[in-house]
Amino acid sequence: MSRLLSPRFAAQAAEFLPNVLVVVPTLNEARRVADVVDALLEQPANAAELRVVVVDGGSSDATVTIVEAMAARRPGLSVLHNPARLQSAAVNLAARELGLFADVLVRCDAHATYPPRFVERLLSALAAHRADAVVVPLVSRGESALQRAVAWVSNSPVGTGGSAHRGARRSGFVDHGHHAAFRMDAFRRAGGYDETFSHNEDAELDCRQRAVGSRLFLDAENPVTYHPRATLWALARQYFNYGAGRSRTLRRHPSSVRARQLVVPLNALLLAGGLLCGAARATFLAWPIAYATLLVLVSVHFTARERSLAGLWTGPVAAAMHLGWAAGFFTGLLRKRERRWTDGVRPATGSEPGAYRVGEGEPMHVLAVDPSLFTAPYDAALTRGLVAAGVRPLWAVRPVRPGDRPELAEPFVEEIFYRKTDRLVRLPRRLRALAKGIEHVVGLCELVRLVAATKPAVVHFQWLVVPWLDALAISVVRRMAPVVVTVHDTKAWNGDSLGRLQTWGADLPLGFADKLIVHTRAGHAALCRRGFAPERVVVIPHGPMALGGGQAARSRPRDTRFTFVAFGELKPYKGLDILIEALGSLPPELRSRTRAVVAGRPMMDLEPLRARIAELGLASTVEIRAWRQSEAEMAELFDDADCFVFPYRQIDASGVYYLVKDLSKWLIASNVGIFAEDVQDGVRGTLVPPEDPHALASAMTLALTLRYRPCGPTSQTTWESIGESTRAVYAEVTAARAARPTGAVVGLSEGAGE
Repeated sequence: MSRLLSPRFAAQAAEFLPNVLVVVPTLNEARRVADVVDALLEQPANAAELRVVVVDGGSSDATVTIVEAMAARRPGLSVLHNPARLQSAAVNLAARELGLFADVLVRCDAHATYPPRFVERLLSALAAHRADAVVVPLVSRGESALQRAVAWVSNSPVGTGGSAHRGARRSGFVDHGHHAAFRMDAFRRAGGYDETFSHNEDAELDCRQRAVGSRLFLDAENPVTYHPRATLWALARQYFNYGAGRSRTLRRHPSSVRARQLVVPLNALLLAGGLLCGAARATFLAWPIAYATLLVLVSVHFTARERSLAGLWTGPVAAAMHLGWAAGFFTGLLRKRERRWTDGVRPATGSEPGAYRVGEGEPMHVLAVDPSLFTAPYDAALTRGLVAAGVRPLWAVRPVRPGDRPELAEPFVEEIFYRKTDRLVRLPRRLRALAKGIEHVVGLCELVRLVAATKPAVVHFQWLVVPWLDALAISVVRRMAPVVVTVHDTKAWNGDSLGRLQTWGADLPLGFADKLIVHTRAGHAALCRRGFAPERVVVIPHGPMALGGGQAARSRPRDTRFTFVAFGELKPYKGLDILIEALGSLPPELRSRTRAVVAGRPMMDLEPLRARIAELGLASTVEIRAWRQSEAEMAELFDDADCFVFPYRQIDASGVYYLVKDLSKWLIASNVGIFAEDVQDGVRGTLVPPEDPHALASAMTLALTLRYRPCGPTSQTTWESIGESTRAVYAEVTAARAARPTGAVVGLSEGAGE
């Protein structure tokens, strides 16, 4: 059908007069279909021919009757029947049946209103910007009070998270938008819509379009008006379907993930966790209360802005959108198997899409995760070992705090965690903890994006901060790469009380890992007792640690008394109270010849310890240096030490132990974890029962009176051998993934414990 060209667009489209196929999928759209079809048929279009086809999915109302009656009068209109009922199948069907001679495919929806010269503008945008597809803004308009509220929320960041095609003000090339027009050859090159998608099929196709080199142009001056659902239940069901579709798209195309898309399900998890734990401790209700307050503020804002009581609906509308989307997202993760899409659609014979292979002599790229830089010296030493073994690690961490020495070299670091909260030192402790929890969520979203962008062979988690949130992140990451977790402490945080947020569900993320690394045989046995399969747990010893600087000039004269040193971050599980009780039980004559130095950054309240020191009359015996020691201070302290004491209640591996074990100083340690396995009792130190001040006092008395010195060889474990062992684990998990049958579910691993 011929169309006259508007003068405004004649210059742009002079050389581009295509045949255009307009497709309108319908299902029970009798109320609006006539208006939509009339608008599309009656507008002028800069095209050699314009054809409109309504593809009906089995409407039970008068939709087909209305369109057939119109088609009898309008030669450019026809009807197709879509047995698959889905919009994605409808567009593909029309392209197959009627698109043989079409140059441009335009997709329209019967649940929308189109502006004058809509198709004409699309064709001009395709020609002027040499785009392969044109997308347009979607602006919601409502009639009833509830629909108006839905429209206001949909057009704002509250409902869309700032999506580019919602209320867009600026034209330009984008990753995704509301579908409007495609060059037919680009549509076919990308493979058309995936007909297994009932929702989010547009975003999934956009991922494939970008992957094959197509460019999507957003025309902000050609908006489409959308008419939202009329009830809260229908709205929630719609967003449930959106969330389920998005979960499939993210798993099929991991690089498409955006932080705003993960914030919604993470918010739902925080709400559920807060409500479940709120009965035990009111602090957990902070997030649900904050979210409810936000919804109230949303209602107040829109009521005032629009000067309409319909604005009171916006809070419930936002909740229906958020929670419906999140519920669909989680349901989609559990319900639908998905495999990663690769360029070319069909994977090479014998390979799995997304499998990682490392060529001979080629460095293996690994993303390592230590959000809090909890063990920075260990991370740096492991990096040296990995590099020697042919592995190139990139560490996802927090920024280095003022006063701390950078341990990891800059090329190996990506700072994505806690970039703001580390500076909020004046904020009250609980508020700072809440802010840090929120920023941890943001960091996990950034981590998922980093995995998608860098495509590492393996993702190696060194520490898990909030297990139930980390488990969600690992479940997403594992869709893109195998996951290895090092379990430094098989008992979460060595039993320290950090609140339920950081201890609840400690085993949950471990269940999603392909392999678990522990440092001791006791750690291996502990995980096996908790139900993890023995073959999934690998023992790789901790390596030797060393001070970064050399011996500096002394800042104080050497004390002539026998000096016991307890060094490292001061935490409850390290048994400092047991050490003080042991010192208090020493005879006065021995106590006068004894000095004990407790040194390290305090991670606990020290006032009870100081009070007990005063009560036992140990003020001249015990010195507490409650700050992070510099390299020079550590060197001087270690030189002063006659004996290092580790009265720990619980431990697997200890970085401090590996730092001091080769200093030719006597060691007294609890008979737990690495001490039980590595300290040669009576040769290099003395082992005592944990939480036994009298046994500790006896061992200290012998060390003091006999002036023990260690003898015998030390461990020969090197970081190079540790790097080789760790790379072997990486190779095993990548090989296992490559051997997994195409389409196999990547879910909770066998032997996942509780």
